[in-house]
Amino acid sequence: MEAVINLSVCIVAFISVLTDVISAESCTKINSCSCRTESSNFVLNLKPLSQPNNPSLVATDSKGGYKYIYNPCDPMSVCKTGGGEKDIAVCQQSIGTTTKYYCAGKESGSIFQGDLKAGSLSMKFECIADDAKQTKRSTTIQVVCGDGNTLEFVKDNSPKGATEGIYVLKLTTQHACVKGKSGGLSAGSTLLLIFFILLIIYLVGGILFMKFMRGASGIEMVPNLELWKGLPSLIKDGFVFVSKGCKANTTYSQI
Repeated sequence: MEAVINLSVCIVAFISVLTDVISAESCTKINSCSCRTESSNFVLNLKPLSQPNNPSLVATDSKGGYKYIYNPCDPMSVCKTGGGEKDIAVCQQSIGTTTKYYCAGKESGSIFQGDLKAGSLSMKFECIADDAKQTKRSTTIQVVCGDGNTLEFVKDNSPKGATEGIYVLKLTTQHACVKGKSGGLSAGSTLLLIFFILLIIYLVGGILFMKFMRGASGIEMVPNLELWKGLPSLIKDGFVFVSKGCKANTTYSQI
């Protein structure tokens, strides 16, 4: 009986983890500053934060000696790099007597990654300098729900000695707060949950039946044991069949 309880606990724990996995939702890109979640149909839209002539989202890396300016949706006009870069979303500005600007990410080609609801959504921008060195800079902006709209410097992941810049920023904004009720689980997620619930009933019910009605013990309590023993071989045969283009073996032995 203890084995049955342990098995039930393990299966329930597995389904709990599975539920968290399948309830996670990615955010499909609409444009460079907005995306839509799959199940809740929530739209993250950073357009209200756009101020191309006077961006308000600024993060400072005092140790590195740079400021990072981000303007969503619209290319900023304040990032005077001296090169031919256009469509700039993230600008790196040096702090010092002589101010220099570098393109650290373009609006075009932005990528959304992670799960907004879980607080792991991020946007990635890249830019290659329009100069002789063609220095590549990329910026990842973590997007989290919070009051107000603030940009923070997280870390500089640039490889030492390499002509490449890799930066991480964090944007806390009220526009990332998912409002309203979730759209619930998708049809596929619901089918998976039903499948595993039925699997629990089958295993637990079968084990109890085999133990108390058939007097089985140990591994013999597993219902349809012979089927489960032969399952790996059946799966292997299935893979072989599919790999051959679903063609049956028509070779005959010579008489």
